[in-house]
Amino acid sequence: MLGSTSPGAGASPTAAGMSPDPLPSLSSPDLETLLAALDPRLDGFGAGDSCLDDASAFLERLAGSGDPPATGADDPQPPAPLVQQWIAIWRQAGGNRQTLALLVATLLAERGHPLAAAESLLPAPQDDGP
Repeated sequence: MLGSTSPGAGASPTAAGMSPDPLPSLSSPDLETLLAALDPRLDGFGAGDSCLDDASAFLERLAGSGDPPATGADDPQPPAPLVQQWIAIWRQAGGNRQTLALLVATLLAERGHPLAAAESLLPAPQDDGP
């Protein structure tokens, strides 16, 4: 269940010092947008020290494009704030870009989405040699 996915899934949020707020459900297009915002090539895009700040700045720029948010009649929140909420909750729980990108790619893979191979957006593991 997507709404109950959290960085510390399985652990008690209060015992782990995390917010008890679950991640809100996101549509596949919202997950795609979040995955794009987590691209390591956006390092330095935002003014903050964290790569999650870069992702937030990228999403803010997208939201300010002048296009109205695409929401359904039964969707009370536009997608951008929900995606930003994922980043905020993930940051509060001590997560980073790699772990959030892996979660998003996994959720897309579970949905049979072609971006499931988006693990290529993650930095390649460094070979430390023999």
